[in-house]
Amino acid sequence: MARKPAGSAVESPPYLGLAESLKVAQEIQERGGGTLSLESLAEVFGNSMKSSSFERKLSALKNFGLIERQRDSVRLTKLALAYVAPTAAEERVKAKAEAMRNVALLRQLHDRFAGGVLPPADSLANLVLREYGANEPLHRSWADFFVESLRSADLVSSVGGRMTVRRTPDGAEASVPPPPPALPEEAPRRGVQAADRAASQESPVARGAGSGDAQRLEVRLHDGSVAAVLLPRTADPDDIADVIALLEIMKKRAERVRPPERAEE
Repeated sequence: MARKPAGSAVESPPYLGLAESLKVAQEIQERGGGTLSLESLAEVFGNSMKSSSFERKLSALKNFGLIERQRDSVRLTKLALAYVAPTAAEERVKAKAEAMRNVALLRQLHDRFAGGVLPPADSLANLVLREYGANEPLHRSWADFFVESLRSADLVSSVGGRMTVRRTPDGAEASVPPPPPALPEEAPRRGVQAADRAASQESPVARGAGSGDAQRLEVRLHDGSVAAVLLPRTADPDDIADVIALLEIMKKRAERVRPPERAEE
């Protein structure tokens, strides 16, 4: 019977987490310039070379794509060198995310939730159980390991009280403006209606016709075209915060590609 691929849900998560594996890679670089004997690596691990813990930690480093094993030593991969000896700050950041995605199940889960909201711990564990073939109690171990790995790779942030998963660790999703303060509950309804009217006159957002259980919001753009958002009437403040977060990501991307304005002569 063929062995299941490393990092699949039928086996335990890697024995070392991503953050700890990256620390070992840094130690290999500092002690041996990128290459270290197995005997010296055992000292780093704090385990005997003949112990099962030594082999499991070694396998974790290989699963994350950080080392290549030679006969009596290990050598850091190009990915690991990008982390321990980067030529630019972003190279180190990207290396962490790539290392996480070298583990098959972590990559599959990241692809599934990237750009969206992370479900509660129990729901995530049950998803791993039902759709990725994990057995109890490994499904909970993998769910916890996934969240821990996202944090170590800078691929998770908090938006609107929820944990959102980033596609890349560049931080674009983290810059989400706080929601405007709510009007006091005791404010007279007449004052609320007046505020709504004033806002509609000053804002480029126009309310379009509703469609069943959703309302259409339109924004007139600088070139005269119109952008529209179809928002369910059942959307709660957290849902709206997620929409704001998505728009903020698009804004950041547009700012990156916008040509610089010419200085006035």
